[in-house]
Amino acid sequence: MKRLLLLALLACQGCVEIRERDQDLFQPRFLEDELPAGARVHIRIPAGEVEITNSSDSVLSASLTIRCDDLSGSCAGNLSDVDFVYEDIPGGGGVRLSLSEDRARRYRQSSVEVKIAVPEGRPLTIDLTAGDLDIAVSNCLTADVEAGDVDLLMPPSSVKSIHLDAGVGDARLTAAGFDIAPQRSMLVGAEVHWTEGGGSCDIKVDLQAGDIRAELR
Repeated sequence: MKRLLLLALLACQGCVEIRERDQDLFQPRFLEDELPAGARVHIRIPAGEVEITNSSDSVLSASLTIRCDDLSGSCAGNLSDVDFVYEDIPGGGGVRLSLSEDRARRYRQSSVEVKIAVPEGRPLTIDLTAGDLDIAVSNCLTADVEAGDVDLLMPPSSVKSIHLDAGVGDARLTAAGFDIAPQRSMLVGAEVHWTEGGGSCDIKVDLQAGDIRAELR
């Protein structure tokens, strides 16, 4: 009996190891493209943890990793074929980077990680439906997030003004070593409008629900 219990335990441990490996069956997706100077970049992500940084050259690069919490559910069927969609915006409006599945509800019971490196000097427009957005760039940008948290880090030399608006949540800006106090809206939201920068970029972040933390450093 003890031997049977031991064999069962070993088999169970093996199943757990296999299960952990199975949860990461999705191979990461990658994308790279050379961007001309000044090209506008529009990023649209339905859900996930999104990290945007600057690249060291003129190449835009992106990676996508998806993990299902439970492969016996609908996650694997919904997301197994998800990939980047990369297209020119008509009329010379730059490029758009999105995902082939654009419905945020389809990403339930999954962990999505998107990492994007954008060349400097390319204006950014970022749309995220649900998730956390971590931005560390010098580019002029506008970000619109429905639900999640936004962290923004930019060099002071790039910024002319910053407008942060959290409909339900908090908004904080640290500039020149000082915390800029937000204006409160009906005790549930917060707004910061700062116009004392010496740069050329007007930065705007709108968040419906969650917290915004921005720093010039």
